[in-house]
Amino acid sequence: MTFVLIRKFNFGFAFGGSVEYNDFFMQARYNLGLTEIINGRDGKNSNFQISVGFYIF
Repeated sequence: MTFVLIRKFNFGFAFGGSVEYNDFFMQARYNLGLTEIINGRDGKNSNFQISVGFYIF
């Protein structure tokens, strides 16, 4: 049986932008993970996010 050490702390950068037109909006973000979360492997937490919506208030 092999045990894998997973780190509880992650360090990274987040950046993105948004556009608004009247009551509509669109956002895009990217999170770039810089810390290896599993020792000895090239695994980092990175993700891409898109949001589209409509303001009702």
